[in-house]
Amino acid sequence: MSSNIIIPIEVVYHRITKSSQFTSNFLIPERLGPSDHRSGSTTYISQPITKENFAMNGVGHPDVQHPTTRLVRGTQVTDQREHTRRDSFESYVHLRRSVRFFKSDAVPRPLLQMSLQLAQRAPSNSNIQPWRVRIASSNARDRIVGSLHAEALKYGPSIPPLPKHFHRFRSELGSFLYGKDGYNIAREDKTSLEQARMRNYEFFGAPVCAVVSIDETLAPVDVMTVGMFLQTFILALAEKGLGTCLLVSVTGYSHVLKREFGIDENQHLLCGIAIGWPMEDHKVNNLRTPRESLDQQVTFIEE
Repeated sequence: MSSNIIIPIEVVYHRITKSSQFTSNFLIPERLGPSDHRSGSTTYISQPITKENFAMNGVGHPDVQHPTTRLVRGTQVTDQREHTRRDSFESYVHLRRSVRFFKSDAVPRPLLQMSLQLAQRAPSNSNIQPWRVRIASSNARDRIVGSLHAEALKYGPSIPPLPKHFHRFRSELGSFLYGKDGYNIAREDKTSLEQARMRNYEFFGAPVCAVVSIDETLAPVDVMTVGMFLQTFILALAEKGLGTCLLVSVTGYSHVLKREFGIDENQHLLCGIAIGWPMEDHKVNNLRTPRESLDQQVTFIEE
């Protein structure tokens, strides 16, 4: 039993494998009854991790080991948790990137729900929590992508133009993404460039697509709080091994998304999200876009 790893129920990592059962047994938190809550104890049971008990218990992939918290004489004792949490946060911030090639494997809903629950802790003006999220998978996802792709073939997206003084960032990103370390498409290859562009409207092949919106009567400060929610959400997904890509281009066909997702007309669409398991070995997914230096964006004032 000492060779087993205790994985807390709140720590969920990576994906369910295609096999019905992993090769090893791990200690899985048993559901707590009222008496367990009163006594402050947690019961762990040894059982194989299967797709079924994953959905029930929310246990993550066994390949990832984590420190655990246990009770000793009524006092919580943390094993490596104090420094690991700090290190983990930094690692997940660096781990997160825009994923544009996904595996077809389904994403279990409990992973999405747990990540959304964490994101719900994001701050907001007067605690109004203005974010609204619609998430589609399976047949609904295919229907939405089909409608969006068909519309995008007819005309370009209706999105606000980028101010001139920001053009260099988009140009640099294009060179980076379509260059030799990315898609590796020559400028004169218009057909391949168009095919790559159209993948935006397929949510890059992700098995889950989502749209984030906000009440159109709210102020810019409230849009900012949606950004806080989104960052928390995608970092929580990254912790679980899931990749994401935020898409503004899909909102250029707002009438299609509102119709297909069933979104009220008084909602302003902010972005789409592609969610799924990354193709880790695809070079486009391993691109890391540069960032400006702090000196260019942050000013410290002491006098």
